[in-house]
Amino acid sequence: MADKKVNCAIPASRVATLAGILPDGKRISHKTAVSSNILTIKTTIDKSMSGYDYLDLTKCTVEYVGAKNYAALASKYKKTGAIFIQDSNIAVCGGGGSIYACHNWAAQMTSGKGKYTKVQLTSGYCFNSPILVVILPND
Repeated sequence: MADKKVNCAIPASRVATLAGILPDGKRISHKTAVSSNILTIKTTIDKSMSGYDYLDLTKCTVEYVGAKNYAALASKYKKTGAIFIQDSNIAVCGGGGSIYACHNWAAQMTSGKGKYTKVQLTSGYCFNSPILVVILPND
């Protein structure tokens, strides 16, 4: 597996597929990272993420939030299974304040460890990076 390109879109898309909101074989991802002007350049869902057209919008809600970080999000966005699109990462909310970085899952696969493990975000760039879009599975 180490010889294959693995990125954060793969585990994030798998989560969305398992949640029943994305067809198998399709991907969601963030758009190319754009340095310091994130919130002025990525001002819409279309500019922030790819794969929006593949999502089953009868089973999920997709909202552009442009928040500063997880702490700044309204509580309705912090439910288990929410997917956060950032400028250069995708994260999954485990509920109860737990956020798991898909880029960390991808790095584990690229390093040849051969399996995904949960890597909880508690600090650093991805924890504090702006969340641009939230994908919420419907209850």
